[in-house]
Amino acid sequence: MNTPYLSIRWKIILLASLVLGLTSALFIWQQYRIELNEFDLKQAEYRERSQLIVEHLFLSQAERMQLLASLLVEQPNIRGHILNKRSDQLAQAVEAIATELSFAQGVVTVEFHDSAQKSLAAWGDLTYSDSLVSLARLSVTGEKPQTRVLCDRICVHLTVIPISHVGHTVASVAIISNLETVLNDLHRLTNSDVATLYSKAQNDHAPISEMQIVSVSGGAVIREVLEAARIGFWLNGYFQLDHGGQVHQVALIPVPLMGKNPVYFAIVSDITRQIEAIASEAKVHLLRGMGVLFLAMLLMYAMLRPTMRRIHHVSQILPLLGQEKFAQVREDYAARPLQKWLGGRLKDEVDELESLALALADQLERLRSESIRHTDSLAAQASQLKHERDFISGLLDTAPVFILSYGSDGCIQLANAYAVESCGLTEVLGHDYATLFTGISQQEYAVEMSTMEVGVVSRLESRITQNDGSIRNVLWFNSLLAAELAETPTYLSIGMDITEHRENEAKIHDLAFYDPLTKLPNRCMLLDCVRHAMSSSVRKHFHCALIFIDLDHFKAINDSKGQEIGDQLLIETAKRLHDSVREIDTVAHLSGDEFVVLVEELNSEAESAVAQISLVAEKLRVAISQPCLLQGFACHLTASVGISLFKGNEVAVDELLRYANIAMSHAKESGRNALCVFDPSMLTGLEARAALEDDLRHALPQDQLRLFYQVQMNAAAKPVGVEALLRWFHPERGLIPPLQFIPVAEETGLILPIGLWILETACAQLKAWETDTLTSELQLAVNVSARQFYQPDFVAIVLHTLEKTGANPARLKLELTESMVLVDISDAIAKMQQLKNIGVRLSIDDFGTAYSSLSYLTQLPLDQLKIDQSFVRNIGVNPSDAVIVQTIINMANDLGMDVIAEGVETQAQREFLGAAGCMQYQGYLYSKPIALDAFTDYMKTSRV
Repeated sequence: MNTPYLSIRWKIILLASLVLGLTSALFIWQQYRIELNEFDLKQAEYRERSQLIVEHLFLSQAERMQLLASLLVEQPNIRGHILNKRSDQLAQAVEAIATELSFAQGVVTVEFHDSAQKSLAAWGDLTYSDSLVSLARLSVTGEKPQTRVLCDRICVHLTVIPISHVGHTVASVAIISNLETVLNDLHRLTNSDVATLYSKAQNDHAPISEMQIVSVSGGAVIREVLEAARIGFWLNGYFQLDHGGQVHQVALIPVPLMGKNPVYFAIVSDITRQIEAIASEAKVHLLRGMGVLFLAMLLMYAMLRPTMRRIHHVSQILPLLGQEKFAQVREDYAARPLQKWLGGRLKDEVDELESLALALADQLERLRSESIRHTDSLAAQASQLKHERDFISGLLDTAPVFILSYGSDGCIQLANAYAVESCGLTEVLGHDYATLFTGISQQEYAVEMSTMEVGVVSRLESRITQNDGSIRNVLWFNSLLAAELAETPTYLSIGMDITEHRENEAKIHDLAFYDPLTKLPNRCMLLDCVRHAMSSSVRKHFHCALIFIDLDHFKAINDSKGQEIGDQLLIETAKRLHDSVREIDTVAHLSGDEFVVLVEELNSEAESAVAQISLVAEKLRVAISQPCLLQGFACHLTASVGISLFKGNEVAVDELLRYANIAMSHAKESGRNALCVFDPSMLTGLEARAALEDDLRHALPQDQLRLFYQVQMNAAAKPVGVEALLRWFHPERGLIPPLQFIPVAEETGLILPIGLWILETACAQLKAWETDTLTSELQLAVNVSARQFYQPDFVAIVLHTLEKTGANPARLKLELTESMVLVDISDAIAKMQQLKNIGVRLSIDDFGTAYSSLSYLTQLPLDQLKIDQSFVRNIGVNPSDAVIVQTIINMANDLGMDVIAEGVETQAQREFLGAAGCMQYQGYLYSKPIALDAFTDYMKTSRV
């Protein structure tokens, strides 16, 4: 069913007309109500005025009646009759006066009473005699006139005045007047019909319903109106009625001076003309309002018609937007009516709406294009999401983890394929999740689940028996899903197979506490065992001991025979040690060729304990020294053994190991293959060495090191070179010999910064000597330590130092020890060749003291051999040393190398060396190592 169409133009006109019509009607109604209110006000004024008139009429009549009574009493004959109580004569006198005066004021009764209220004389209607007696009593006792209105057959106005004589009230006279006179006067003065009503009761809503109509001035019509008023509704004391084509209004006015039964005047007014005038005025206003409404509608139509045409045009454009006819929208916009409203100077909402429609068309056209692109993009994304969803679904099923969800009852609701296949169940769904847990009790599982909250992840570990019967360890991560993710409490559990992890943990434990080669406890477990032994020693008061064993010359065997033989030798040593001690004792392999044996429950007396542990240590040393055959190779090992004894936990574990190591070092220093028990006095040398090490760390920063120079001579006793020798001048200890601090520097690594300082200082001195003819041709020899030489960037350091100082590389000679070069012969040859390439000369110091083969000598790019002073010192003393010196000189000459002898102290040594072919010498025969200033003086003296 099609909805009827009504243009907005007519909707606006009708709505405006309705508003204007209602406004006009309200205005007309308001005017009508105002006129009615004004009429009601006038009627109220009229009723108030009628009330005043009634009161005035009654007061006037009362005054007239009192005046008439006074006139009667003042008549001599009447007053005399009253005083003498001559009733017959008084009645005749009253009759004569009443007849003479005719009582024109409406008097109907005159009656005299004595002081005892007995009637003396009367004239007229005596119906109200009883009322007159009571009123006369009031007048006599009160000595003032009394006035009342009474109704019986008719309504009358009754006045009683007292008659006084010699200051005393002796009688009273009562005069009764008919109310018809007042009623006629009221009719005349109000120009309305008047009725007298009498009643014993009154109803607020129908005040005359119980009243008796006594008299009426307007005849039957008024009586009909009053009868209608008996059952009608009264408002504010008046009643209005349409009767006989006329509108009557009835108002009740109470009569003053009434008795106990009230009397009212009902004033009936004809208000037909006033009501008709008001109605006529309302019609005139209505006609005027309709005329104004019609003119307003015409004017509104004329004003709205152009705008409505434009709105109609816009209404035709908007559907085109929904139909996506954007080009048509632009054409219709260009052809819009009243395009230049008021010359285009003013714009209104319709202009904005049209512009908005055009902008909306452009925007919608762009959005349509973008939506098409987005639709294609969303389709591609949807395809990608489907692919990812399928991938994730397949990933969850194939992922090597257990993924399960279950409700609060423990019943499994969801499981991935890996969980179904690995849990040993053909169908895991519906099973109780707790049944998957072995290794923890069901009670522990229930408690764990009951305390779980959202956001909290609990960890449980269980074992699962797989289909093949293998037992797998599974670590579960359990969490309670949030309420928005599941309608009922739901748990998610993700399990990981940690069987391999547990196996690796066991392996790690073995690696952490056991040596993988010998299977003996390592240092970590040894420390735990020592701590346990200390606790037991405190309780049981026995001594314990640590035996520190170091294999002698193990490195030589390991290097010469290979690591495999070395490992087998360590395993055999571990077996021998383990077989030589008790079960309560512990044999540990610390590292390399170092073993420690913890021996417990020794004697409580120290001396006895030392004797016991010495026997055990000797037994171990002997067991190690027994020969063994490994891969056809007969090995003979010895061991240096150190012992530290302890009781209780007064000494730290690390200190006990250190004490045993110190004792072992003393055994090794005493010639090896020996044992030594730790004595506190051994710490003295170590403390001295520690103090020396600490001071050595401050020597270079505090400029305590100096270079001394010892001259090198040729066969003609001419200086050809100098060796730079390091000296340490301690501020408190004085001069410290190199043999004391150089080994410490080697062990601590301080030799690296010290060696760099020596190299830089020597090269700087070479540069300084270039300007002096005495020293410009000298070669400066610098000793290089093994740690310094085997730095990866040693060659770069030398080159950088030469460049920084500007020294001539050909004047620099580096002295290397034979044993140092043979540590890594290939690396040594490579570095020596690089140094040779930049012009640096190379010399082997202390030649002949090493144990290696001389065949390596031909591979080294050497310039010079230096014969060790130990051989030179024994020339002429030990023939074999002289033969060695001769051999070295001959070999150097054959290889084309220079040879120099150090430690030349006597002329005989000098002559032997010269005769053997050695042409360069260094020693005390020529000069001791001296400071730079003394060396300069020496050079000046030697040239002279």
